[in-house]
Amino acid sequence: MAVDCIVYQREFAKRRAGIELPIDSAEEGPTIANVGFYFWTLTWVIFFEGKKHYLRVWERWDKQKGLQLSKRTSLSYHYGPTPRLDKKGMPDYLATDPVEIRVDNSCQAIHLHYKAPEPHYPQDRVTGLELESLDPFIFTEAVLKHRADGTSLDRVLGFKLK
Repeated sequence: MAVDCIVYQREFAKRRAGIELPIDSAEEGPTIANVGFYFWTLTWVIFFEGKKHYLRVWERWDKQKGLQLSKRTSLSYHYGPTPRLDKKGMPDYLATDPVEIRVDNSCQAIHLHYKAPEPHYPQDRVTGLELESLDPFIFTEAVLKHRADGTSLDRVLGFKLK
């Protein structure tokens, strides 16, 4: 999907308004930091159970060459136990922290981590879920369903690992 920052902000706000967070949650953001009309970063954190667990959505959008639109170039969607908190009260994340699920493209092609920081499952080892098509709301709604009724995240998102 290619968009500009104004369209992205409008669509994000509209979809965010449709999500009802549980009573045990606290939301930080979402923050869309404009670096420019075609460059921005999204950060959105939801804490659960008095900060025992958290969900973090982070995206970087950059201008597409030759077009007046941007596309998502980097992402990290993370859910798991909350590690240390930094001075601002935000998760002080390390790649080795416990994880329930994380989808990211940090330092390599998009991949999934499930129930542990290792191994990395690249797309060819994940069936039933197109990692690149995952968006903040599909991910967030999956985590909320998992938290609400205990359905495993692989079942909610419909994937299997090879």
